[in-house]
Amino acid sequence: MVHYASWCDPCQLFLESLSRAKESSNAVWVGVNYDTDEDKTNKMVFSNDLFDYLLVDTNKEIATKYQLKGLPFIIIVSRQGTIRYKAFGISQLNNLVNEVTDSIEQLN
Repeated sequence: MVHYASWCDPCQLFLESLSRAKESSNAVWVGVNYDTDEDKTNKMVFSNDLFDYLLVDTNKEIATKYQLKGLPFIIIVSRQGTIRYKAFGISQLNNLVNEVTDSIEQLN
């Protein structure tokens, strides 16, 4: 589950890097968008095919449930519903993408 917004520049970099992780994965990718501007949301969604499902969380219900600390924020959940990995920010983008890829591979 990837939490992002079109106004978040680090999110753009993060999404581009995550597309590499998706190529080697059979995981289901869920995007959670925090834009309040529907046009920006649609433009961003249709410009990449990263997500299998997209949720829009303008009321911050999902953010509250998963204790969102900032954007971008990623959560990897097992098929049984157990949270296996949580991280936010892109201070170490390449390491984070590698960790995400490794976590997904462990689920397969």
